[in-house]
Amino acid sequence: MQMIEDFLRKQDVDFAMLQEVTPGANINFRGYQSYENLGTTARGTAILTKVEMPLNTIRRIRSGRGIMAYYGHVGFRNIYAPSGSANRKEREDSFNTGIMDLLPHTLVEMLMDGDFNCVLSNRDSTGQRTSSRTLERLVQGLRLKDAWEQGTERQVYTHYTTNGAARLDRIYLTEGLYRNKQGKETIAVAFSDHMAVLLRIDLSIPFVHRGRGRWQMNTSFLKDRTVQQKISETWEECREHMHRYPDMVKWWAQYVKRKIQTMFIWVGTERNTDRRQMENYYYAVIYDLLQAPIQHADRMTALKEIKVKIIRLNSNHRQRITLDATEEGRQGGRRRAIIISSHQNTQKTEQQRNTRNNI
Repeated sequence: MQMIEDFLRKQDVDFAMLQEVTPGANINFRGYQSYENLGTTARGTAILTKVEMPLNTIRRIRSGRGIMAYYGHVGFRNIYAPSGSANRKEREDSFNTGIMDLLPHTLVEMLMDGDFNCVLSNRDSTGQRTSSRTLERLVQGLRLKDAWEQGTERQVYTHYTTNGAARLDRIYLTEGLYRNKQGKETIAVAFSDHMAVLLRIDLSIPFVHRGRGRWQMNTSFLKDRTVQQKISETWEECREHMHRYPDMVKWWAQYVKRKIQTMFIWVGTERNTDRRQMENYYYAVIYDLLQAPIQHADRMTALKEIKVKIIRLNSNHRQRITLDATEEGRQGGRRRAIIISSHQNTQKTEQQRNTRNNI
């Protein structure tokens, strides 16, 4: 699950909507509050928010395929619809009953997102189209607008198979929120076979902002001989300064800890630069593959190989321990929220982790 957490921090995500959340999936990330609904299907939904942006009035549907919550005057609905042509009736029933159970009782601004496993427009799918008249009527009745607003832009899809591609993952907004939309994009991620959908929007709500949090040392560096030599040199330098402090406690707290922290930050910066450059290269390859005029089967094979490489690249960036105290601050203002919708696909990630040695 580390790759999901790294992704949330890299994109500075305020609200994350996850689908296909399975039992045992640990999504309790530092700095985030998790609201989950596993339900009876064991393929549930979840909403993650930064801890300073708590939700209230949580409602869940029994199957686990939907969860609703409020942040201030904005209602969030996260949906995971049944997939496949064989489950068309089940999917229509879920839109008729499940989503209806999550609708607000009063007029509020609303964001409805998720993996709908169907499309409402021919443009949103290549190959055979899986549509839903029930969802189409629901979106029209609630006067929701598609956040992506497909127009003259390049066609975008969020799920690719050997038979085609489709924009299954979407975000719908009420008119008030739609006017506050500031940007959107799809992002290739290694922890899912779906693209993540990122939305930037101004919620215009006061918020509390926390500081940097705890510094963490990557203990995997301790196995590196170069780092071991650097530690020995740093320790000798620290011992030379011991006489400048009245006792060992102050020497350790005021000098040694800071020297060690500075050294590990320097090492980590060098290593992370190399890792991020390679990771960015792999993601560039993914985007090239998505746009390349090749057979879908060949594209899927290549995408899987690249995603495994990204997971392997991140596998050494794991073991951490907490050393220092936290630094916090408060600040008021207007919030530009960053919202991510992602099909988590936890089981697949766990299988990849076990076969290599894997978010």
